[in-house]
Amino acid sequence: MKRKTRVIKWLLISVSAIFLALGYFVIFEVAPRIRSKSEASRDSAIAEYRRFLIDVAPEAQFENDTCGLHTLRVIYKSYGLDPDKKALRFRLGLDTPANPIDPGSTGTLQPDMFRVLNQDGFLYELVDLNDVGSAVTKLLEHLKGGNMAAVLIARRENGAMHWIAVQRVENEHLVILDSLSKNSYLESPDTFTRNMAISCVLVKPSDIAPNSPDSSLTDGAAALFQSIRRYSFLKKQRAGNPVGGEKRNAP
Repeated sequence: MKRKTRVIKWLLISVSAIFLALGYFVIFEVAPRIRSKSEASRDSAIAEYRRFLIDVAPEAQFENDTCGLHTLRVIYKSYGLDPDKKALRFRLGLDTPANPIDPGSTGTLQPDMFRVLNQDGFLYELVDLNDVGSAVTKLLEHLKGGNMAAVLIARRENGAMHWIAVQRVENEHLVILDSLSKNSYLESPDTFTRNMAISCVLVKPSDIAPNSPDSSLTDGAAALFQSIRRYSFLKKQRAGNPVGGEKRNAP
């Protein structure tokens, strides 16, 4: 019995030592390597992107849940980056369900979007949509500064969540690149922000790393929580009042 007890104690000590060694390896070896690779990727991207936006057309969407991917792809193209070389689909984890027991829970989530943007030398900033007037002003100033935005919307047609890219301002209207539209189209900034925007992410290149690699998960989680609340609010609003305004083709 005593011998059995000694064997069990020895096994427990051995297992504990293994876990401690693994923990040390992850904390002091793996994590710094991941961080250094992330910083190297960012430095490489900074050297590649263009300072002035290239005029690009929307990318057509032929699969479910790829709107976020196409949104980032057109943003990258606009800055002169090759989205294929950046392996965006794989790095966004597009084909990995957010809920392991729900195969249909795929798509682009803010934590993954923020992580990839940060790795590739972009600054992301989440706009507070609770104050519509301030949000519109901030979005317009950002776009007029030669930058773009990724916006999660509730589609006018059916209320479904959908990522689109806002390319620029044209005659005080937003020029939208939508993977479900063959051509770009215009939206009124106020109507768009008030009735359709669920999550608005301002995107621009940066020579420094204003968003730390470790913050993308917490920033993304906060953005997800805000999106859930905002979507619930817009859903109730839609039930009481139809979404106003109409999109029209860009000139």
